[in-house]
Amino acid sequence: MGRNGWLGGLGAVAVAGGGFTAGLLHFSRKWIAPPRVVLDPPRCDTAAEVRFASTDGTPLYGWYLRAGENDPGLVLCHGYQRSMEETFGLGYALRERGFNVLLFDFRGCGASGGRYTSIGFHEPRDLCGAVAWLREHTGGKVAIGVLGISMGGAVTLSAAAVCTDIRAVVTDSAFATLEGAIAVRFAPLRFPSLQLHRLSMLTAERLCGGRVGGVRPIDAARRLAGLPVLLIHGTNDDIVPYADALELHAALTGSGELWTLDGVGHTMARFHAPVEYLHRVVEFFDRHLRGAGVAAA
Repeated sequence: MGRNGWLGGLGAVAVAGGGFTAGLLHFSRKWIAPPRVVLDPPRCDTAAEVRFASTDGTPLYGWYLRAGENDPGLVLCHGYQRSMEETFGLGYALRERGFNVLLFDFRGCGASGGRYTSIGFHEPRDLCGAVAWLREHTGGKVAIGVLGISMGGAVTLSAAAVCTDIRAVVTDSAFATLEGAIAVRFAPLRFPSLQLHRLSMLTAERLCGGRVGGVRPIDAARRLAGLPVLLIHGTNDDIVPYADALELHAALTGSGELWTLDGVGHTMARFHAPVEYLHRVVEFFDRHLRGAGVAAA
């Protein structure tokens, strides 16, 4: 083979390598760059746009739904690849039942700052920043609870282990470990697709600065030392298996309550049984937040 042939071969390899790298980056970003769903600004007296910072300084965006001055506060957390639009309806329903509610977008989502989501690795910092904002804007006089859906539920457990202002937690379809949730996602894959997906996840970790193995809400649950937690989960969840709820419930060592919905899928409880869902959530937060105040913290 002549010199031109070698150069042509090397060029083809370089082009192929560059194409593979570009394709890998594009696919990897799909894990951590969700579509930016942004709500129009609120147009009512009881809701206001708010901006605050995560504890690492990432700028965050939310809506504050005011109830009464002495009413408990709630922070609602959306799931993976979503934004606060997911918690919008529930937030207004809880506000109507006498809770000051903060809805917000996690980093890399909606109108918040940050380029990427980290699927629960950095997001507990976002929730701690949201709780700090809510405590300041309720004058530090009321008890605060958190509710999270899917990834948001996992984040609430992780944040509650380090943020002492959180007085009660509700999770809906939370995973016990991110590693386990991804294993379920990857289970149907075979070579070479499985290897490519694993490589894309490793690349996504580098891009967002997170670690799949570092997202372990079950470890946080073991450190909650009697904090009230309500777990909501359907037995037909094919994204986060019901077994995760059982593991989390066991890890809470007596401080957790588990509401099981037979035959219900991932995050579908509030649609399958909307009246009971709202009743259970309100009753739980009423029981653990009303009259508790900050003095009991």
